[in-house]
Amino acid sequence: MEREARRIWIIAALLIAGLVALRFAPEMRRAVLPRPVAAHVVLLAEGARVARAGEHRLAAGTPFRLFAAVEAETLTGARIVYTEAPRLELGGAEVPAERLARWPADRPARVRWLTVEGFAPYLAVAAEADLGRFRLLESFHPEWGSGWSVPGVVDPRNVQLDAASPLRPLPFGTQRFALRFELLASEQAVTPETRVESGSAADGLDAEVEPGTRVAAELPGALARLSRAFGLTQIDLAPDASPDLEARVAAWHERGLAFERTRLLAEHLAAAGLEPRRLVWKSVDLAAGGPTWDGELRPGDLLQGGERIVALFRDAGEPGRLDPADLCFDFERGAKIRRLDQVYRDEGGFELEWASLAAAAASGAPAP
Repeated sequence: MEREARRIWIIAALLIAGLVALRFAPEMRRAVLPRPVAAHVVLLAEGARVARAGEHRLAAGTPFRLFAAVEAETLTGARIVYTEAPRLELGGAEVPAERLARWPADRPARVRWLTVEGFAPYLAVAAEADLGRFRLLESFHPEWGSGWSVPGVVDPRNVQLDAASPLRPLPFGTQRFALRFELLASEQAVTPETRVESGSAADGLDAEVEPGTRVAAELPGALARLSRAFGLTQIDLAPDASPDLEARVAAWHERGLAFERTRLLAEHLAAAGLEPRRLVWKSVDLAAGGPTWDGELRPGDLLQGGERIVALFRDAGEPGRLDPADLCFDFERGAKIRRLDQVYRDEGGFELEWASLAAAAASGAPAP
């Protein structure tokens, strides 16, 4: 009788244990699954074999794809990286194939894709308080979906073009990408139980952490350096700005967080192997018919009217001839693409000064 009672108690205990295990099986399973600890946006450009984070310098128009990469830690402390990228580089080293995995289909999660940009196209800075206004903002892109990879596009909102412009989206400029990875308790859950983020605006401007994976898509030839400035906030320092302000802006300019016009134009000339004194300025009259494209003019050549300097971008008016309808890069209160007559109509008409980069480079001697 005692043996029979013991057997009944054992069976009852097993049944209760089974019911408890069944009830708490999802929670128990989640407790032993790898725990997400870090997230990255990695980029794979057309023709590349390994996706990686950080800065990517691409030729304008190069197709690329963004992948989420989520590092997770097992109970033993080992790291697994979940991603759909075929091959992956993190921290300057390729991740071994045996550490890569696809996210389990039965474990609910979603990816929130973000872009990170300066708060405005232009900021005038005379004092510390002015510079304190500069910040990076995140923009959520629900139209990209919540999958583990998306086609990449460089289309920063700070580019001052009409939404209907045939130039939008530009195939060049600077764009940063970030993500939030959210682990859900169930498919129906609204609030994630775990969230990890890649580098984002929250990392801070003075930190060495890169706020998102950066794409700098550049035009060929002389316009390469100028074209990367599109999408960045232009910071205009007052002539009497303190050395500390100058140093901070110079650091942001160097990191590609913003740009300062004087530095940008100096880099434009340096890329052509020139100093400002090497430039030879010639008078041109757009209304009377200026010099010819390809024969004399080149993209990147400079035009000046009064204090305003622009760089030639494209022949868009009378074919082959410099005229008011041609397009230029204008860095007055933010990077813009404008017709020449939009820039100079209030600058004394169409009598301008033109400096050929090719002619200056060929001269090999400073201008008198």
